[in-house]
Amino acid sequence: MKFSIRLNILLVFIAVLFAACEKDNMDEIVIDEPDYQPEVNETNPLFLAMSANNPEGLELGCISILYPFDMALESGSTITINSEGEFTAAIDTTAMDPAVDFIYPLDILNGEGETAQVASIEELGLSFVACIPSNGWDYGSTAGNLIPAFSFTDLCFDLVYPVALEDLEGNTYTADSESELIDLSATVDDLYFTLPITVLNVDGSEIEIESYNGFFNLVESCDGMGVNPPVVVNGQFEVTGFGCWELQFPFTLELSDGTTTEVNTESEYATTILNAGEEFQLIYPFTLQSLLDDEELTVSNDDEFISALESCGIIIDIGGGGDCGSSEGHIILFFNEGSCYTVNYPAQVQAEGVTYTLNSIADYFDVFGMYATQVDAIETIYPISATNTETGTETILNNRDEICDYVNACFDDDNDFPGCDNPSDDDQTIHVPLFFSAYNFFSVFDCPFDFEYPVQIEVEGTTYDINNRDDYMAVVSPFSPGEATLIFPITVIEENGTTLTLNSNADVCSFISSCE
Repeated sequence: MKFSIRLNILLVFIAVLFAACEKDNMDEIVIDEPDYQPEVNETNPLFLAMSANNPEGLELGCISILYPFDMALESGSTITINSEGEFTAAIDTTAMDPAVDFIYPLDILNGEGETAQVASIEELGLSFVACIPSNGWDYGSTAGNLIPAFSFTDLCFDLVYPVALEDLEGNTYTADSESELIDLSATVDDLYFTLPITVLNVDGSEIEIESYNGFFNLVESCDGMGVNPPVVVNGQFEVTGFGCWELQFPFTLELSDGTTTEVNTESEYATTILNAGEEFQLIYPFTLQSLLDDEELTVSNDDEFISALESCGIIIDIGGGGDCGSSEGHIILFFNEGSCYTVNYPAQVQAEGVTYTLNSIADYFDVFGMYATQVDAIETIYPISATNTETGTETILNNRDEICDYVNACFDDDNDFPGCDNPSDDDQTIHVPLFFSAYNFFSVFDCPFDFEYPVQIEVEGTTYDINNRDDYMAVVSPFSPGEATLIFPITVIEENGTTLTLNSNADVCSFISSCE
């Protein structure tokens, strides 16, 4: 028993002594900081975005890096790459000496199919991030607040950083610079800008893009770009926009060289628009869907197209003289009143055996509203007269052909906006030409603009906030245009981002007349 106690005491003494020695030894160790910066080899993040679908080279977005090319290895030596297999082996991070970057300059095939050179990793990244995404536009359009991410190099406006982004799984990111956007685009699949984002316009002003449609509204302001495919009517004049209808996929475009291409998705059409430089027009047949009741309509010729526009109460800009198409005489006459003439009231129309006496344009719109879906039911009672507002000459019109010739003569004199010869604040229909001339509508004149929403319209004592074209159609369509009143002031945003406040009908007409 005593032996056992002595042994335990001895073991404790030895343990304490050993610990003290260990501590003394550790106190004597001094670690010197190195007097040099260790070399760090960072792997080019663009490696992750490359694919091998092109036998001539590696694909990086819309560009290809052409074989052969040289790469720098981690050790500082180089290797020549002639194929996909050699590239894959070179960038294998488990290899003894993996590749970390290219040797510049590199020969590339750009998005236009032209051979070019990039002199640095920065130039390669800029070429990559400038590629317009070929996918994701359908998802962005449905979401309404997302745009596939890319630099706006070929557009007429530039990104202002920082920008918020997200992927399809809802993960969020922030790019504080173009280089960070390049890195994210290379390493994250299906990357989207989260709206709103701010861009710098060509005039130096900053514009906030709040929606998917707002992005394309701004794109339309860039030279050579159009969002709505034009339809050439009667072989004479282009109609751009569909009024209260929306174009449905698929549809066919005729390109400037006479070839045709079928567009099946939002992504296909977005890339067609954004890859500027190609002129195109919509060709028959195509399908439209009503924004009012979701009715679908197949349009096979000019007459059916014009009839569809007329059903929306579209202003018929005849332009350039000649045939008036299938437009009803009353639409040609009353919708174009103010271009250089006024109708002499009272006038009369009849529909389904009922005669209506018109004492103003508002009375006409009241009747038109009752038959907006069957405008051919309204017939003008002749003779009817109009007075030229410049010369004071009165003209008696006895049939539709005479109306067509008379109105065409006005457009030949470059007077092409109805209702603005002698604007009166009593005219409650000024909202019709104004809204139908804004973005995404049937443009009556060549001056794209949009509204600073909300815009307010009063109908039968109730005030409605209008935040987009759907709101406008939903509020106004159940009534005749004369029952809806535009509430001033309103602010319009011109294509260069300039804002202008309109306080009256006269201001509206002044704004329109100043547009070229």
